[in-house]
Amino acid sequence: MAEAAVAWWEETQAWEDRKHSISEAIMLLVMRKMDKDFLSGLSEAERAAKLKKAKEEEMRLVKILNQHLHAPVKMPDFSCMTESERTVAAERLREKEQERAHLLRAQGRPYIGPEKIVSLLDFDPKQGGLYYNRYAFVDLQTFDLDEECKLLAEYWWHSCSAAESLILTGPKRGLALLGDIYAEIDLKIKDHLGQHRELSKGIFIIRGLAGRSLTESMVETESLATRLSTVDVTYSVIKHALEGTIAFDVLQGGFHGKITVYTSSVDDELVLYDSEDADALIVDDSGKIQLMRPVVSVNVTDLVTIVARTRDGISETIVFTPRVNRGENDILTVGATKMRVNVFWSAMDP
Repeated sequence: MAEAAVAWWEETQAWEDRKHSISEAIMLLVMRKMDKDFLSGLSEAERAAKLKKAKEEEMRLVKILNQHLHAPVKMPDFSCMTESERTVAAERLREKEQERAHLLRAQGRPYIGPEKIVSLLDFDPKQGGLYYNRYAFVDLQTFDLDEECKLLAEYWWHSCSAAESLILTGPKRGLALLGDIYAEIDLKIKDHLGQHRELSKGIFIIRGLAGRSLTESMVETESLATRLSTVDVTYSVIKHALEGTIAFDVLQGGFHGKITVYTSSVDDELVLYDSEDADALIVDDSGKIQLMRPVVSVNVTDLVTIVARTRDGISETIVFTPRVNRGENDILTVGATKMRVNVFWSAMDP
């Protein structure tokens, strides 16, 4: 199967090279026609004949290019490929891509930082064959992926089954949706020998404002299908957003349970704290609870409802109204536990 993957890759690269050569020939012809010496020294009839011939050649090349683009290389059926075969295929293809990168650079064709960018390549039939499993659309010689991406989100490691949600511990701030946002997924599982194995690795795109018409706040889901799993990522896109930073101080008793939040425009609950997953109840002697995520983005007209549920089933809610650049607090009593809830509102895009 690895040899079949390499053969498919070589055929695909030959197709890409053919496309490049045709496109380059068209560009050279267009540039020649723009050259001031192209028609120099010719009579009117000779100019007309030369321009006609150049136009006919350009149209011929464009027709060939269109035919080429409508006949792409089809990927073989790799659905029966085993994980070990896929691993071998991925390594072979990275080697081939490395060789190609150096060849293209020697020919003067752009290929920035082949050593770094090739390391991000992976092979997965569900991703259409060869794909980048991390963000690769920048100059990786100067852009540090680990430094730029490590602050976006991380996860509590815990035992979970299919269709069970993972609890995010980030982002720590709301993400301004000016341009496209590229989100990376890198999930691993622990096998029976205690070794970490890759479960899902890749990227998905949250389209920015230029690529969408946002008339109201909405919940969206993106899926990343890889060889061992399909991960659904659900997020809210908030129109006219404010950012609320939330903190809890336990004034009396001890809290054992879950704290969630939802808004009047997005009723999906976000988990702020879960004592079973957090592995911590109170951070310090002052009674401050360490929330998994202390920030929520809301519409300026939303009502924000915070729900505290104890392990024994007692539930209480508290409601806040967003106020730009202002802080507020209120008391929430759940059973024998008394807590002060502090919220500070700030504009995300003032």
